[in-house]
Amino acid sequence: MIALIREAIDIPIDLHTENPTSTGGFICHYEVPEIIKVGAPVYLKTGGSVAKHHSWDTTEKEANLRIKQVLLVQNMIKRYYPEAVVSK
Repeated sequence: MIALIREAIDIPIDLHTENPTSTGGFICHYEVPEIIKVGAPVYLKTGGSVAKHHSWDTTEKEANLRIKQVLLVQNMIKRYYPEAVVSK
């Protein structure tokens, strides 16, 4: 589906790689390299799975957990699609 969207538009696509528990709590870190391959340019949004729900004030503990989620996604990209390039 993402590849078909990419064929139809030429602007970056915002994609959540995870979501708060209150809205499903999905985590798609393993899919990120393929999402980049077929959908680039994309803006990946991550860290949401540690929030209780959208618009939740982030504590220091949650901020550290969000950083951990970002690093997990970054590691997936480095491991499975190292030739990916960060856009300007």
